[in-house]
Amino acid sequence: QAERLLWEQVRAGTVKLEGWNEAVEQWIARVRCVAAWFPEQGLITYAPDEVELLQLEACAGAHRASEVENRDCVSIVRNALEFEQQRFVDRMAPADLPLSDGRRMRLHYEPGHPPRGGAKIQQLYGMERTPTVAGGRVPVTLEILGPNMRTLQVTSDLANFWAVLYPSLRNELRRRYPRHDWR
Repeated sequence: QAERLLWEQVRAGTVKLEGWNEAVEQWIARVRCVAAWFPEQGLITYAPDEVELLQLEACAGAHRASEVENRDCVSIVRNALEFEQQRFVDRMAPADLPLSDGRRMRLHYEPGHPPRGGAKIQQLYGMERTPTVAGGRVPVTLEILGPNMRTLQVTSDLANFWAVLYPSLRNELRRRYPRHDWR
Protein backbone atom coordinates (compact mmCIF):
# COMPACT_ATOMS: atom_id res chain seq x y z
CA GLN A 1 0.00 0.00 0.00
CA ALA A 2 2.86 2.38 0.77
CA GLU A 3 4.26 2.14 -2.75
CA ARG A 4 0.81 2.87 -4.25
CA LEU A 5 0.45 5.94 -2.00
CA LEU A 6 3.94 7.10 -2.91
CA TRP A 7 3.18 6.63 -6.60
CA GLU A 8 0.04 8.74 -6.25
CA GLN A 9 2.13 11.44 -4.57
CA VAL A 10 4.63 11.25 -7.44
CA ARG A 11 1.78 11.67 -9.93
CA ALA A 12 0.38 14.59 -7.92
CA GLY A 13 3.80 16.22 -7.76
CA THR A 14 4.14 16.24 -3.98
CA VAL A 15 6.97 13.70 -4.12
CA LYS A 16 9.66 14.33 -6.74
CA LEU A 17 11.41 11.46 -8.48
CA GLU A 18 14.89 13.07 -8.64
CA GLY A 19 16.14 10.10 -10.66
CA TRP A 20 13.59 10.87 -13.40
CA ASN A 21 15.95 13.38 -14.97
CA GLU A 22 17.26 14.53 -18.36
CA ALA A 23 19.02 11.18 -18.89
CA VAL A 24 15.67 9.36 -18.56
CA GLU A 25 13.92 11.85 -20.84
CA GLN A 26 16.66 11.54 -23.46
CA TRP A 27 16.50 7.73 -23.35
CA ILE A 28 12.74 7.91 -23.94
CA ALA A 29 13.25 10.40 -26.80
CA ARG A 30 15.94 8.15 -28.35
CA VAL A 31 13.66 5.12 -28.20
CA ARG A 32 10.76 7.07 -29.70
CA CYS A 33 13.00 8.24 -32.56
CA VAL A 34 14.26 4.72 -33.25
CA ALA A 35 10.69 3.40 -33.10
CA ALA A 36 9.72 5.93 -35.77
CA TRP A 37 12.78 5.21 -37.94
CA PHE A 38 12.47 1.41 -37.60
CA PRO A 39 8.78 0.55 -37.03
CA GLU A 40 9.50 -3.09 -37.88
CA GLN A 41 11.41 -3.41 -34.58
CA GLY A 42 8.17 -3.12 -32.58
CA LEU A 43 9.71 -0.98 -29.82
CA ILE A 44 7.55 0.46 -27.09
CA THR A 45 7.15 4.23 -27.32
CA TYR A 46 6.71 4.95 -23.61
CA ALA A 47 3.09 6.00 -23.90
CA PRO A 48 1.69 7.86 -20.85
CA ASP A 49 0.26 4.67 -19.33
CA GLU A 50 3.63 2.90 -19.79
CA VAL A 51 5.42 5.83 -18.14
CA GLU A 52 3.03 5.63 -15.18
CA LEU A 53 3.76 1.91 -14.80
CA LEU A 54 7.51 2.62 -14.82
CA GLN A 55 7.06 5.32 -12.19
CA LEU A 56 5.05 2.82 -10.13
CA GLU A 57 7.95 0.40 -10.51
CA ALA A 58 10.29 3.14 -9.22
CA CYS A 59 8.15 3.21 -6.07
CA ALA A 60 8.24 -0.57 -5.63
CA GLY A 61 9.29 -1.69 -2.16
CA ALA A 62 9.50 1.86 -0.81
CA HIS A 63 7.97 2.87 2.51
CA ARG A 64 9.07 6.52 2.63
CA ALA A 65 9.28 9.38 0.16
CA SER A 66 13.04 9.65 0.77
CA GLU A 67 13.45 6.10 -0.58
CA VAL A 68 11.68 7.01 -3.81
CA GLU A 69 13.23 10.42 -4.42
CA ASN A 70 16.74 9.08 -5.04
CA ARG A 71 15.92 5.95 -7.06
CA ASP A 72 17.89 5.30 -10.23
CA CYS A 73 15.17 5.59 -12.85
CA VAL A 74 17.42 5.22 -15.92
CA SER A 75 17.87 1.49 -15.38
CA ILE A 76 14.15 1.02 -14.73
CA VAL A 77 13.23 2.82 -17.96
CA ARG A 78 15.95 1.10 -20.02
CA ASN A 79 14.92 -2.33 -18.72
CA ALA A 80 11.42 -1.84 -20.13
CA LEU A 81 13.11 -2.99 -23.35
CA GLU A 82 14.76 -6.35 -23.91
CA PHE A 83 18.57 -6.35 -23.88
CA GLU A 84 18.86 -6.70 -27.67
CA GLN A 85 16.40 -3.83 -28.16
CA GLN A 86 18.48 -1.66 -25.82
CA ARG A 87 21.60 -2.44 -27.83
CA PHE A 88 19.77 -1.64 -31.08
CA VAL A 89 18.69 1.75 -29.69
CA ASP A 90 22.25 2.45 -28.52
CA ARG A 91 23.58 1.65 -32.01
CA MET A 92 20.92 3.50 -34.02
CA ALA A 93 20.55 6.53 -31.71
CA PRO A 94 23.81 6.95 -29.80
CA ALA A 95 23.90 9.40 -26.91
CA ASP A 96 27.07 10.95 -28.35
CA LEU A 97 29.42 10.83 -31.33
CA PRO A 98 33.24 11.00 -31.50
CA LEU A 99 34.90 14.20 -32.69
CA SER A 100 38.23 14.59 -34.48
CA ASP A 101 40.01 15.78 -31.30
CA GLY A 102 39.03 12.68 -29.32
CA ARG A 103 36.19 14.32 -27.42
CA ARG A 104 32.58 13.32 -27.80
CA MET A 105 29.65 15.44 -28.98
CA ARG A 106 26.49 14.88 -26.97
CA LEU A 107 23.38 14.48 -29.11
CA HIS A 108 19.93 15.75 -28.19
CA TYR A 109 16.95 13.80 -29.51
CA GLU A 110 13.39 14.97 -30.03
CA PRO A 111 10.83 12.75 -31.78
CA GLY A 112 9.90 14.05 -35.22
CA HIS A 113 13.15 16.02 -35.59
CA PRO A 114 16.70 15.07 -36.52
CA PRO A 115 19.10 14.76 -33.59
CA ARG A 116 21.12 17.87 -32.72
CA GLY A 117 24.68 18.21 -31.53
CA GLY A 118 27.01 21.11 -30.94
CA ALA A 119 30.80 21.38 -31.16
CA LYS A 120 33.46 24.04 -31.53
CA ILE A 121 34.51 24.55 -35.11
CA GLN A 122 38.07 23.31 -34.42
CA GLN A 123 36.64 20.02 -33.14
CA LEU A 124 35.03 19.50 -36.55
CA TYR A 125 38.26 19.88 -38.56
CA GLY A 126 38.80 16.78 -40.62
CA MET A 127 35.11 15.90 -40.58
CA GLU A 128 34.12 16.26 -44.23
CA ARG A 129 30.60 14.87 -44.10
CA THR A 130 27.71 15.40 -41.77
CA PRO A 131 27.57 12.68 -39.10
CA THR A 132 24.55 10.42 -39.26
CA VAL A 133 22.60 8.09 -37.00
CA ALA A 134 20.11 5.28 -37.68
CA GLY A 135 22.63 3.37 -39.77
CA GLY A 136 23.28 6.39 -42.02
CA ARG A 137 19.61 7.21 -42.58
CA VAL A 138 19.33 10.37 -40.49
CA PRO A 139 21.81 13.29 -40.64
CA VAL A 140 22.64 15.09 -37.41
CA THR A 141 21.88 18.81 -37.27
CA LEU A 142 25.15 20.41 -36.20
CA GLU A 143 25.43 23.59 -34.20
CA ILE A 144 28.90 24.89 -35.07
CA LEU A 145 30.28 26.99 -32.24
CA GLY A 146 32.96 29.66 -32.19
CA PRO A 147 35.70 29.96 -29.56
CA ASN A 148 33.28 32.00 -27.42
CA MET A 149 30.83 29.04 -27.51
CA ARG A 150 28.30 31.06 -29.51
CA THR A 151 26.61 29.57 -32.54
CA LEU A 152 28.29 30.40 -35.85
CA GLN A 153 26.15 28.17 -38.05
CA VAL A 154 23.49 25.47 -37.81
CA THR A 155 23.67 22.95 -40.62
CA SER A 156 22.78 19.47 -41.76
CA ASP A 157 25.20 19.76 -44.69
CA LEU A 158 28.73 19.97 -43.32
CA ALA A 159 30.39 19.55 -46.74
CA ASN A 160 28.53 22.62 -48.04
CA PHE A 161 29.51 24.58 -44.92
CA TRP A 162 33.21 23.85 -45.48
CA ALA A 163 33.04 24.59 -49.23
CA VAL A 164 30.82 27.68 -49.29
CA LEU A 165 30.47 29.39 -45.93
CA TYR A 166 33.67 28.63 -44.07
CA PRO A 167 36.16 30.42 -46.39
CA SER A 168 34.53 33.83 -45.79
CA LEU A 169 33.78 33.08 -42.15
CA ARG A 170 37.38 32.00 -41.53
CA ASN A 171 38.75 35.45 -42.40
CA GLU A 172 36.45 37.14 -39.92
CA LEU A 173 37.27 34.57 -37.22
CA ARG A 174 41.03 34.97 -37.80
CA ARG A 175 40.72 38.68 -37.08
CA ARG A 176 38.56 38.15 -34.01
CA TYR A 177 40.44 35.20 -32.54
CA PRO A 178 44.04 35.32 -33.78
CA ARG A 179 45.33 32.76 -31.23
CA HIS A 180 43.13 29.95 -32.53
CA ASP A 181 43.87 27.50 -35.31
CA TRP A 182 42.00 28.42 -38.52
CA ARG A 183 42.59 25.87 -41.26
